[in-house]
Amino acid sequence: MLRRSEPGRQCFLPGLCLIATALFPLTLHAAESSPFAACALNKAISGKLSLKGKTWTYERRLATLTLHDAKGNPTACLSYVSYTADRSPSRPVTFFFNGGPGSSGLFLQLGSFGPLRVPAEASRLAEDAHYNAATNPMTLLDASDLVFVDPVGTGFSHPLRDKKNADFWGVDQDAAASADFVAAYLDSARKWNVPLYLFGESYGTTRISVTSRVLAERGIFLNGLIFMSTVLNYGERLPGMDMTTLSYLPTYAAIAWFHRKSGYQNLNLNALISQAESFAATTYMQALWQGKNLDLTTERAVTGELARYTGLSIETIRAHALRPDVNTFRSELLKSDALITGRYDARATAPMSYLAPDAPDFDPSNENVRTPLTTVWNKQLGQDFGYDGERPYVIYDNTTSSVWDWRHKAKGRSRLLETAVTGGDLAETMARNPGMRVIFLNGLYDLAAPFSLTAYDIRHLNLPISQIQEISFCRYPAGHMMYFDNHALKITSQDLHKFYDNKKPCYYK
Repeated sequence: MLRRSEPGRQCFLPGLCLIATALFPLTLHAAESSPFAACALNKAISGKLSLKGKTWTYERRLATLTLHDAKGNPTACLSYVSYTADRSPSRPVTFFFNGGPGSSGLFLQLGSFGPLRVPAEASRLAEDAHYNAATNPMTLLDASDLVFVDPVGTGFSHPLRDKKNADFWGVDQDAAASADFVAAYLDSARKWNVPLYLFGESYGTTRISVTSRVLAERGIFLNGLIFMSTVLNYGERLPGMDMTTLSYLPTYAAIAWFHRKSGYQNLNLNALISQAESFAATTYMQALWQGKNLDLTTERAVTGELARYTGLSIETIRAHALRPDVNTFRSELLKSDALITGRYDARATAPMSYLAPDAPDFDPSNENVRTPLTTVWNKQLGQDFGYDGERPYVIYDNTTSSVWDWRHKAKGRSRLLETAVTGGDLAETMARNPGMRVIFLNGLYDLAAPFSLTAYDIRHLNLPISQIQEISFCRYPAGHMMYFDNHALKITSQDLHKFYDNKKPCYYK
């Protein structure tokens, strides 16, 4: 019998384990394996879909792979869902990694580019509570086999023998395990000599930056890296780092424009973003550089411009020393309407809590998609895969980030960096493998990973400008999980098909 939820296991099946985190704080590692636990899950079903006039027969497999250390001892059991078609020995393979850290591959597997998709929208909650997966015409299955990976502590993935989650919950530890999984899968599927791609979303972009370097050091070169909603440098997010403040302005401006709160409502969106980026890189940057030395006349002028771009009041901007943070923006933009905005997709709104009006306690854009996917996946586990095991599937563990080892061993540094700064890893991978292609996918309404900060990080990669100019940088009218927007998903799918065809869908500027 499938155990839908159990106290102490952060499984969100069907959401009750979120409560368990508070009620049973001492059972954080209850989902870890007992010694010598088996790693033998392997269930496959077949499916069909029609794409561009061609019928594709594919195999959908829910399985696990055992990872080993250098001495051959088993260290972890990682679960995954794969979609394979065509049986061609030269068919590409793409490995998908979600973020968090602490997220399984489920959102990507059932929300993005697999042949089956739950038609959820981040900007609004579906009115019909009878959720189902449908054939996905935007799938990438016609371009590549697809493997959605569950890192340790998510999905059915767990440590083996004397290992603990903590042995894998860290920037470098996680990247090593991810590289181990890629190698183990290639070995088991006999896919060593095929085009290889890594796809990362959110923290998954941090993950694939380091994993790609580890693979390159092991002699496994990739054909491409796909970054969605990117975070390459967590150091930029530390308190007092004005670059992040500057980079958020174009995102704030786009969101205010969407909600018709902008002082530049007469501009089209692209023109507004371009103007906001120019203001951030000049006048706004110079003002923040002055700090407490900023004169009153300039302060008033900059505050007025920020109010026009962001839709926030002059009083709010001054109260935050010209640096309104994300929670302030989410709670203040639509305060007159008694609404908060989403974080992952700020087009989503929800009623404001009068108990804590200045601190949104949930993200409506996340709630709008989590329930449909959780419901459908629970149903598929039992009905489609016939899973009746004891271990619950951990969709997302919201405790992982707080215990994560954020330190990172960067190239050329004798000491560990105190947080994940991984642009150097990406640059080294690209330098080792100059033929590897790279694409960045960015949502305009994403308050978790602002697109201008990604552009800044690309500009500062330690690479020749000619190589940087070969990077594709794409922006879409969507949020963090842009595949939860049907229009954006269609455009993104078209751009990625061009990418797989060795064409450049978007140009970096």
